[in-house]
Amino acid sequence: MFDTFAGLATTHMLALVAGFLLGALVFLGDPARPRSPAFPTCTDAAARWCPLHGRCTCATGSDDSDCPLHGTDSTHGTT
Repeated sequence: MFDTFAGLATTHMLALVAGFLLGALVFLGDPARPRSPAFPTCTDAAARWCPLHGRCTCATGSDDSDCPLHGTDSTHGTT
């Protein structure tokens, strides 16, 4: 079938590349493949900590205007 070793080696390499590409397409299209975790969302307005905005800096019983969660310029709870 093959007259030379070079012809056999070339055919073998092409088959390996095609198999690799086919395997990659099957893996990438697999719905059971693990996906990256969802982007974190804000916690409720009474929170003391938020994965997006950080830790509450309000003193107990009062609101701090610079607090990343409860301050006047905070976007916490809206994102």
